[in-house]
Amino acid sequence: MKHFVITRIGIGIYDNLRLRKMIDLFSIVTLPSLLNQYSKNFYSLIIIDSNIPKECLEHLKSKLFNHSNIHIIPIDVTNLTRVQSGCFDWIWDKCQDFIIENNFLDNLNEYIITSILDADDAWHQSVVASIEDLALNNLESLEKSESARTTWIRHSSGLLLTIPSGYALFLHTNKYEAMNFPFHSMAIFVVTRFSSGISACSSRHTKWPAFAEIADFEIAIWSKAPPMWIYSRHNEGVVPWSESNGIHIEDTMKNELKLLFGIDTSLLTDWNNNYVVGQISEYSGKKAAEQYNLIFKITYFNKAISALSDCTSNRDLEIKSLNKKREILISQLKNN
Repeated sequence: MKHFVITRIGIGIYDNLRLRKMIDLFSIVTLPSLLNQYSKNFYSLIIIDSNIPKECLEHLKSKLFNHSNIHIIPIDVTNLTRVQSGCFDWIWDKCQDFIIENNFLDNLNEYIITSILDADDAWHQSVVASIEDLALNNLESLEKSESARTTWIRHSSGLLLTIPSGYALFLHTNKYEAMNFPFHSMAIFVVTRFSSGISACSSRHTKWPAFAEIADFEIAIWSKAPPMWIYSRHNEGVVPWSESNGIHIEDTMKNELKLLFGIDTSLLTDWNNNYVVGQISEYSGKKAAEQYNLIFKITYFNKAISALSDCTSNRDLEIKSLNKKREILISQLKNN
């Protein structure tokens, strides 16, 4: 069963220093965990902003050199014509185009696995292999159950696999703590037909139980698994957090991170020293929401301009006015 792992780096971010900081963290945490997987039966789809500064793109490419199952997919967020609030389906839409263009699937109706691994998080080395086994064990029952499904959910049965156990890693103080969060982004794996249009991008991760109810997907929680993911906390994250009673990373944990997750903590220390200033115990989060707000507004100007351009009557003045407003929003996006 084909597995597509989606990682976003720097969508709506155009500052060279901040992007380089994020790319370096990706290369220290996320990339090694992907390369450390027992099973190589997955496609890593790295989603970037097509307006990424050239030097940052070259820096990213240098990290990915010679890894045949890792692919960069640029998305021009200033030329989208379809987005949807509450999910990243517009990201998956571009991924589907890329998958089709590159003939990654033999059958566009086949069952696949999709997942999201953010560019500062990591997986245990057995995640890809274990998820594939769990998915294949359920495939026959998923296919058999399709004939009994009603109109709106007829095309594909689905399975939502989650792994609740992981670690939070606090990069600024070299600490960690155990976490139990069954519907965290890196803990969710969606099994359904490629042609269903549903993927791990289809819902906010905390709301997957509600989405599963809508689509009538089964939920399987792998509750007996040991810690299987890393959730990094640092001063570039967009989600607020506070550090409670974290445990200092000593030799035993360093070895676990290296062996099981592929993470070299000495490189994390270097990254921390290069980029993180001061010690923080509580963080309010970056305001990424404003960038996405602008992307959504630009998208609907694009949609309006496209619709008016297709009209039989002359709408040039309206289109010109919309284009001016669109350019203002694009300028705001790139200067934030």
